This record gives sequence, structure tokens and C-alpha cells, in this order.
Amino acid sequence: MLREQGRLSLQEPVGKYVESLPDAWQPVTLEELLSHTSGIPDYEEVMGYDAYRNPMTPEQVFAFVATRPLDFPPGTQWKYSNTGYFLLTLVIEKASGEKYMDFVTRHILSAAGMTQTRSSEPGDVIPNRAAKSTR
Repeated sequence: MLREQGRLSLQEPVGKYVESLPDAWQPVTLEELLSHTSGIPDYEEVMGYDAYRNPMTPEQVFAFVATRPLDFPPGTQWKYSNTGYFLLTLVIEKASGEKYMDFVTRHILSAAGMTQTRSSEPGDVIPNRAAKSTR
């Protein structure tokens, strides 16, 4: 949507939209993030697969992953990376001027009549939501 509106280009570097990135991440394009060809390490792989259960700031995610080298030069290989998609949420916020879930809810979920669909924020209390036991 944002590309179609001319608010971003997939060939632009992520560094244009997200501040405080490690130098090696600056030139990675939005297309490389979308296609998992950025080489940026997956934060869940680094921190463990329960990482998403603990909301973190961008700075916290960067601090965990930025100390690791790129998995490969951008655009040369494929490897799944949640870090790339995390970065894309920040790009959406910058390009749209809205919080990520506000943007998704307003432009996608509401338009599709999906009134019960929400983000996966672990702290949100949602009636009838299944959750992993903490016992």
C-alpha cells in the first residue's frame, strides 16, 4: 500500500527509515528485508524462540543482534529473519506516520471486516485467548 502510494520504494535502504542501525544494516533494501535475503541475523535465533513473549524496544532488539555479523552479504542468499520483519514494522510506522498495529487495523483488518483479529502482544488481556501456561 505504501509503495503504491509513493511513500516508499522497495529499493530504498532501511537506514532511510530506521535510526540507530548497525552500519552493516544501513544499506539493506526493503526488498531484501521482505524476501529474507538481507543477511541480518534472526533475533529469535539469537535470543531463543520465546523472545516474542517479551516486548522489546528497537534498541533492545538491535543490542542483541547487532553484535553478530551478517549471516551473508545482502542479496546473495536466503535465510528467514524475524529481525527483518521487525525492521519493516518500523519502516511502516515511519512511512505512514501511524503505529504499526494502528496502520494494520485501520487499512487492512477493518477494511476486511476482521474485528476480532489482533496483534500478538503477550501482555494484552483478550477474552477466550489461548495462552501458554506460566506454571
